[in-house]
Formats: sequence, C-alpha cells, structure tokens
Amino acid sequence: LQLDRKPLRSDLHRLFTSSAAHYSTIGTALDVQVDDVLHSPMAASDKLILVFKRWIDSDNDVTWRKVLQVCDDYPEIFGRVKVEVEDYLFNKT
Repeated sequence: LQLDRKPLRSDLHRLFTSSAAHYSTIGTALDVQVDDVLHSPMAASDKLILVFKRWIDSDNDVTWRKVLQVCDDYPEIFGRVKVEVEDYLFNKT
C-alpha cells in the first residue's frame, strides 16, 4: 500500500513548504523535538526540513498514513496539503 510506504524528506518538504511556518505543529504531531528550534534564527523552511529529518531518523511510524493523520488532526492548517499529498500518492503518473 502507498500509505505504508516511507516518505522521502524531499517529497515531504515539497508538499509542506507552503506550511513551513507551522513546523512546530508538524513536529509536535510527529512526536519529534522542536523546542530547541523555536527561537533559532533559522528560516522556517529550514526548521521544517529539520523536523522531517528528525522524524525520519526516529523511525517512529514514518509512513504516508501518519502524514495524512497529521493533516486530518489539523484540517484548518493542513487541509490543502492533504489534498496535495493524496494527489501525489494516488494520481502519480
């Protein structure tokens, strides 16, 4: 199943780049540490990359299913991202 495949960091970043400002919500939902980057001078997009790297490195439920669960848990923030993720997973040519 597509949903049980492990996402690549590059795909995650591309799909979530419009929501980079919400890196702390994404990191919290994925159960990775974000406290140390909250006040970092890094750009939000770099913080998002770091969040996804930590999640993939954690090997804790790193699946597209979990990505969609995060979108479902925060529909007002990630509703559009969910549509893009589903399109990517199910309509790839």
